[in-house]
Amino acid sequence: NPALKGQGSVTCRSEYYYIDTDVKVGRTYVYRLADVDYYGTETKHDPVSVYVKTQGIIMRPSFPNPFNPITSFQIIVGEPGVLQVTVLDVLGRQVKTLLHGYTSTGEYTVSWNGKNERGTQMPSGIYFIRMQSGENNNIQKIVLTR
Repeated sequence: NPALKGQGSVTCRSEYYYIDTDVKVGRTYVYRLADVDYYGTETKHDPVSVYVKTQGIIMRPSFPNPFNPITSFQIIVGEPGVLQVTVLDVLGRQVKTLLHGYTSTGEYTVSWNGKNERGTQMPSGIYFIRMQSGENNNIQKIVLTR
């Protein structure tokens, strides 16, 4: 990786770092560094394992928003537990349950197609996605356009 290019022979200690921006929660990644000297001799170091986790639960913004006919969003679960995701109208009435049950650590994609529990298309307007799990609560506003 060009970001890890060495400084050459120096008399002081050099530290390098690399941030992997393409990781998923609930997965283990193994990294292995190697030194390459001026003659091209490679010295490999022991691999390092990193388990990626988050505390609690994160709900990412839905996309697209405004939407028609469907919107999706990701939920990142850092600790297993019971998770409930519902759609509410502006009066706080439950329109649709999108997810309800035990979830393991990891990433989930949840979608809403603008329909209620009976499968009837909801009218244009403002709705709210509510995510609840233990003490974690999160609400985001979405707009359905027809």
